[in-house]
Amino acid sequence: MVVEGEAESLPSKGEVAKVIQVKGSENQRGSISFAQPEAMVESKKLEFEKLKQEQFDITNTPDISFNTMSQLMSNGTSGIALRLLFMGPQMKGNKAQKRLHEMLIRRINVMKKMLISFSQLELADMVNVNPAINFKDALPVNKPELISNITSLVNAKLLSRKTAMTMMGDVSDVEAELQQILEETKQDREYKSQNDNQ
Repeated sequence: MVVEGEAESLPSKGEVAKVIQVKGSENQRGSISFAQPEAMVESKKLEFEKLKQEQFDITNTPDISFNTMSQLMSNGTSGIALRLLFMGPQMKGNKAQKRLHEMLIRRINVMKKMLISFSQLELADMVNVNPAINFKDALPVNKPELISNITSLVNAKLLSRKTAMTMMGDVSDVEAELQQILEETKQDREYKSQNDNQ
């Protein structure tokens, strides 16, 4: 504690909530300030950052604050590195998917039983209906990078076009899409041959 002026009443040892009176000198007001080393402020800041990071680590939660993500993107961090950043939450989510999958199957079975009980003759075939439950990856996908990788595999004859379209996930009916591509290619060839003949 730094006192500027003449202290008229100071707290005794162990006294709480004591008003300190300070008399100024030479027509100036007295003042009291508390000396605090800069290292103490810095250590508190470091302790806060450490506790914050431990919370993220314990809960498998990545730090996706604006400042952190800005630093990652400005450093040119690749998409794979960003996906690895979310590896912990993804694994944690995969464990929860098993329980969620069981819950959804039970609900579907209950609904099937209810529907069959309403109309046994018309809906008897529903006993054999088992819908598939697929959980998609929640992480964002770098589409241009994915297209480039799949195109390279198809050009190298390491992957079929059908499998490539399935991996892309943009087409619901792959067979119909392939048939449409073949027809369009055929039309383009016919149009080109007509122009060449002219």
